[in-house]
Amino acid sequence: MARNGGEEEDSDIKKHKDIILKALEDLVTVNSLFTMAVFVGISMASPNNNTFETRPECQSDTKKEKSVIVFEIISFGCFIFSSMLAKSLGIYLNMFYSGKVNGSLLKPIRGLVFLVSLLATIAGVALLTWSVIYVVEIKVGNLSCETEEALFAVVSLVVLVGVALLSYLFSMAFAILHCMVF
Repeated sequence: MARNGGEEEDSDIKKHKDIILKALEDLVTVNSLFTMAVFVGISMASPNNNTFETRPECQSDTKKEKSVIVFEIISFGCFIFSSMLAKSLGIYLNMFYSGKVNGSLLKPIRGLVFLVSLLATIAGVALLTWSVIYVVEIKVGNLSCETEEALFAVVSLVVLVGVALLSYLFSMAFAILHCMVF
């Protein structure tokens, strides 16, 4: 009888570990997709991007073109940082996650590492979104000119990315909580 309880406990520990590892793997996958988007954005950036807007006051300056590159490089750094933290936490879990070794003090630390990784991904997405907004201004015209196409593109982008980020944040919050409790 006692042995069955121990096997059941080991099964629960494995189940909890697998849930956390799956969430970490999903985080790394998302970071990889965004990293590819960063490189596509950087490869398309070129000096003297001409806008479709003909009014001179609606044309963007070179500062926005430089900002696109800066924001994309920083977002790339955020995605790499997040992925490395997530992978490190995964390695830790594979090596040390058991009922005997996994003390209650380490649970909040695991959750904190997971949270920092998630926040780095969110920061990377925010910076990547900001760089895309600048790309819209460079190509379609400054938002201050209230060009219908530019406003539609930016509002659509912000709403869609915002809803996606909130959804992702809430689902990952459950994984972080799971990481801290079990």
